[in-house]
Amino acid sequence: MIPIKLLEYHNVNVVERFTQYYAISKPEAEVIFGQLKLFLYASVEYSHDRSKRLNIVDETFIIDEMWHFFILFTQDYYVFCMSIFNEFYHHVPSSTRNESISVNELREQMQYIADVCGEETVTLWYQDWALKYNARKMHALSILPELDFE
Repeated sequence: MIPIKLLEYHNVNVVERFTQYYAISKPEAEVIFGQLKLFLYASVEYSHDRSKRLNIVDETFIIDEMWHFFILFTQDYYVFCMSIFNEFYHHVPSSTRNESISVNELREQMQYIADVCGEETVTLWYQDWALKYNARKMHALSILPELDFE
């Protein structure tokens, strides 16, 4: 069961900063931040259940981008983690740019997310946002052209 505290948590500073870097409306950025919270919840639960982490894949690039902005607000991120998860959940990037997971691992991950967050979440992340917010499109949405996401 997703904690009410997680669903009720908002951080206007993270959303504002995100919209300063990407040509994305504040309401859409709020949705992305909400989905990041679900990803973090599912990821923490997955790490407890399976002793491994959910992987950020190309389809969930936008969630990882929002996570980067959240962890810039270190104190806020720390308080969020401790109040929701009773632990600090570290962002652990992959060691290579194109690190991939097997089809079976991806299926397992997507099924876990569906079980914890709902099928609509899997559709949003792995279908809708995979097309709308992949790395190339995020680069095009970047307000700061010198940032290179390739």
